[in-house]
Amino acid sequence: MNIDQHRKCLERWLNEYGVWRRLGPDAVDEAGEAERDSADTPDFAQEPAPATGQIRLWPAADPGDPPFYGLLAAPEYGTWGVLPFSPLSAPGTPEEMNLLEKPPVQVVQGWNLRRVGTVHVRNAWCAGRIPEEEIFRLEMFSAWLGSGEAPPFPLLDRLGPPLVHPLDPRYAYLEEERERADRTLGAASASGGHQIVPFSLAAEPQADYKRGRRPESGLLDD
Repeated sequence: MNIDQHRKCLERWLNEYGVWRRLGPDAVDEAGEAERDSADTPDFAQEPAPATGQIRLWPAADPGDPPFYGLLAAPEYGTWGVLPFSPLSAPGTPEEMNLLEKPPVQVVQGWNLRRVGTVHVRNAWCAGRIPEEEIFRLEMFSAWLGSGEAPPFPLLDRLGPPLVHPLDPRYAYLEEERERADRTLGAASASGGHQIVPFSLAAEPQADYKRGRRPESGLLDD
């Protein structure tokens, strides 16, 4: 992606983010809150068992939150990798990738990977599954994150533009999305985007597994 493409992608992202901030998280009226409060406890008994590549939808933990969708990655020791989907249709950083075409699940947040227990994964609706051809692209994305290398050529047009300016509003977005995932999946689930387990690997920890720092946000992994 060249500088002009980066500029267009960032312009699109900024426009969407501005609308989302005005009409999304804070635009819940009293009637909407009352409807949520009166809703019955969701029944997930009929949902299929978790599986790699599934898209899951968790009930919003806060009335002001948009629906929380996550993509299930490889299981490991009773937990599942969950890659949250952005509420926006454009990738905001190089660690976000445009994976699907139809809303509301288009951009996956590689930097916001979570490890979630099987019980909590089951307490979510199954909203579909990603196509087989996208699994290969996601594996490539997962292997590239945190490598320090240039993005693989097949991903160039799918990633967001780099963060440069310290006052970039995307820093606020990263914090907001981290907190939204904390509310839905639990703060203890955070594991950082540099330790995504590729779909093709067995559910075993890597020998050189280390926790690191996300340079874009300056936040330490838990």
